[in-house]
Amino acid sequence: MAILEQSKLTGAVAALLSSPVRETGLEKARTDRLNLVFDGIVGDCHSGRGYQSDSRMLRQYERGTPVANTRQVSILSAEQLAEVAGLLGIPELHAEWVGANLVTSGIPDLTFLPPSTRMMFSSGATLIVDGENAPCRFVGDVIEKHY
Repeated sequence: MAILEQSKLTGAVAALLSSPVRETGLEKARTDRLNLVFDGIVGDCHSGRGYQSDSRMLRQYERGTPVANTRQVSILSAEQLAEVAGLLGIPELHAEWVGANLVTSGIPDLTFLPPSTRMMFSSGATLIVDGENAPCRFVGDVIEKHY
């Protein structure tokens, strides 16, 4: 039987972002504090224990079916934002433009963290990674608006 060693990565919080209403679009605004509860970020438009299934879930559920919310917090890495900007041929890709809530630095392969990874913060908050979220189709419109 093989014993798996636990890996310990250390990173930093580079930005915190939130948006109280979906009507303002995908973009988020920077803030100096987030209040996290089991439903997600207090006051953020993606907070909540459940939501209505959308086009991303048509294979599993009919549109509008109540489902558990596993996307309350969107976490990106500064390193991967820079990498995507390079692939797109743009000078930079702002986390605000892609609906992020938290940006890390020092964890360049953030999207490869496996589900159930615990992200522990000096404040005492702990977030559990559920999985990678597929990109939203509206992100391209936001990036085009800025370039």
